[in-house]
Amino acid sequence: MNNWKQQFERARLFAIKAHSEQYYGEKPYEYHLQAVINVLIRFGTRIDCETNAPLLVAAWLHDTLEDTSLDKEGIAREFGVEVAELVWLVTDAQGRNRKERKAATYLKTKQSEKAIILKLADRIANVEESLQNSAGLFQMYMKEQEFFQIIFALKRRASKPRKCGTIWTTYFCHSGGLRTGGNIYDEARRSGASELEAQRAALLTGEFIGITNKLWLWQITGNIK
Repeated sequence: MNNWKQQFERARLFAIKAHSEQYYGEKPYEYHLQAVINVLIRFGTRIDCETNAPLLVAAWLHDTLEDTSLDKEGIAREFGVEVAELVWLVTDAQGRNRKERKAATYLKTKQSEKAIILKLADRIANVEESLQNSAGLFQMYMKEQEFFQIIFALKRRASKPRKCGTIWTTYFCHSGGLRTGGNIYDEARRSGASELEAQRAALLTGEFIGITNKLWLWQITGNIK
């Protein structure tokens, strides 16, 4: 069995060193990595859970393939194949522009339940930061939101929702902001969902509330604070 607490600390130090010359806006890049960790913890990820502990390790490393000279094989040697695969699945693919890169990346990310959770946590962290410090980035996320929801099946094309009960319908029946991520997690677990499925549902709710409701507020007030 992996010692995930030790792996977590090693990944933290590894990522800080790898991103040492990079900044997230005006802040050290560690700030963003910690924000993604915080989102995962907020929505139920625990380092003492063998199922989702790799998410916390991968969260520290999620931008290393994209922004540093590290490669997938190197991460696998240091932190194992599962963590390396998660990092690769959320790493931007090649494309002529942002839209092409994101479309190709999301198709790759969809291959793994855990990778989707990591991508959602990353997006929530980025949107929350943009709400405070970057109107331009916030508007970009707003324009991308419908595509993001559709490609990850967060948004139903059908007009008639099914009765709540499954992990997906639990989310969709309550995605209007009436439930919190914690409520969704508990409800999903009670309905028989696995811990990983429940966490994903909670993150989907957080993504919806964190972006869609705030987009609505921004549209009617012009104020992103």
